[in-house]
Amino acid sequence: MAQHDLDADILKNRPLQEIDASSTEVNRVKIKAAAGSITQEKMLRVAVAVSGLRANYLHEILALGDKGGRLDENPGVMAKLKDLHIAYEEGVAGFDHLRHAMDRGYINFDEG
Repeated sequence: MAQHDLDADILKNRPLQEIDASSTEVNRVKIKAAAGSITQEKMLRVAVAVSGLRANYLHEILALGDKGGRLDENPGVMAKLKDLHIAYEEGVAGFDHLRHAMDRGYINFDEG
């Protein structure tokens, strides 16, 4: 690639890089204002909480075998299973969003 082509690419990409840098800074400021101090310990506590949601959901799934799989005879079991599933999925999604924010540089761990 000729130098002229490289210069043109740099000029073309500069606005996008500036937008990315501005977006990263705005996200850092807004997340910090909304969430306060974010530490590695807090992230670990979220991971532990999500694992608890997973365990509760899987426990209830495995308990279906003990119930003979007859959910039609006990609609409360199905409602509980659905609630546990929603809680688990929301927990996983939330943790994934935290990880994404970290990967994008929106979150830097505070000491503590």
